[in-house]
Amino acid sequence: MILKCQEDSFLKEFTTKLVECIEDEFSISISAGTQIKIKGVGIILENTILFPEGGGQPCDEGVLRLEREGGTDELRVCHVFRRNGQVVHLVEERWDVPWNELLPGTPVHQLLSWHRRFYHMIQHSGQHLISALAERMFQLDTLSWCLGSESCYIELEQITEDQYKTLEIEANTFIGKDLRVSAHVYKEGDQELQKAKTRGLPEGHVGDVRVIEIENLDKNMCCGTHVSSLRQLEVIKFLGTGKKVFKKKKTCLLYFVVGRDKVFQKFDCMHKKEESISTILNKLPEEHVTSITDMKEGLAVAKKTVKELQKEVVMLIINAFKEEEPNPALFCLHRPDGDLELMNFISRQFKGMNVVLFLSIGEEEGNVLLEGPKDIITELAPKVSSVLIGKGVVSGNKFQAKVSRLSCKKRVEDLIREALTVQCRSA
Repeated sequence: MILKCQEDSFLKEFTTKLVECIEDEFSISISAGTQIKIKGVGIILENTILFPEGGGQPCDEGVLRLEREGGTDELRVCHVFRRNGQVVHLVEERWDVPWNELLPGTPVHQLLSWHRRFYHMIQHSGQHLISALAERMFQLDTLSWCLGSESCYIELEQITEDQYKTLEIEANTFIGKDLRVSAHVYKEGDQELQKAKTRGLPEGHVGDVRVIEIENLDKNMCCGTHVSSLRQLEVIKFLGTGKKVFKKKKTCLLYFVVGRDKVFQKFDCMHKKEESISTILNKLPEEHVTSITDMKEGLAVAKKTVKELQKEVVMLIINAFKEEEPNPALFCLHRPDGDLELMNFISRQFKGMNVVLFLSIGEEEGNVLLEGPKDIITELAPKVSSVLIGKGVVSGNKFQAKVSRLSCKKRVEDLIREALTVQCRSA
């Protein structure tokens, strides 16, 4: 079924009729691959101007006014989605009239949240334009795309710096051409569908197929809402690229925003950040990169110095331990500012010695290393995991784990001493 919002993307109000209300727990998408369950009332209508999520485009929001005897109920729609071939308008709030008393055929007036819709429209149409030009000019296929509240991205296999610059210029040139954007509806199997690009219809799709055409440039199967002219996009600004790695395959994410308001908003945000950085660094904007680079290099030198000092302090502690008479059977050390490299350094200082090591790093969460005779380590490993709430692995005479309750490390030390006492008595 082609919805009213797909017939006319600029329709802001529409009156239809109620089909049914369903009180249930609904699973809705809040981001790619993430769903949450919400209890509420799902309202199904004969038709709708509120777009249900799909094709990479988020759903619309709006208000439903239910006309009935005795007055009008105004309900805020927080999510719109498809379920079993029907469009569900999810309403979380309660209202005076029990939902099961609302009769099929009750008039319902829809009011669209236009600002949200128009933002989605220009970003979606902008994506079609960028993808079409990327394919035409550089044979770059769009693998996926994402429409976010602050920016969008298109996933490409790769893009060079020259291609990036040229593509942005060409996209804005096409906006100036004021090409018509139109929607066509075809029956399944229509020969015209062979001229349209697609990454595949949604699973279980039946019925008519909708194609969005940019005049003399692109035809693409799409269920989303779009502008009627490229001029309505106003401007496209690229925001840089990023990398994506999925199943060892690397791709490129091309970030962008469409529309004068969003571009100005981004510029204002970046300008305020630049001013803040200038204040913090006490440097002019053109000095930021050099200043931050110098700070980063200085930080690297400082970290290296701190590590060397840590090792010197630790060696003083270890040497004092080794000089004790008689030689203790247990060496415990906790360094809140330590790391795995430091723990391994300490372990090497006791190589060949008959000593049990219990080392820990971090605050409440961190890592532990238990090293010693294999039978003691095997016995103590599950107890350490239980006391410190952690998970690790025994390898030979070592047990290493990530833990989340280092405040209980004294209890672990007591367990080790008890195990050593029992072993001593057995000997």
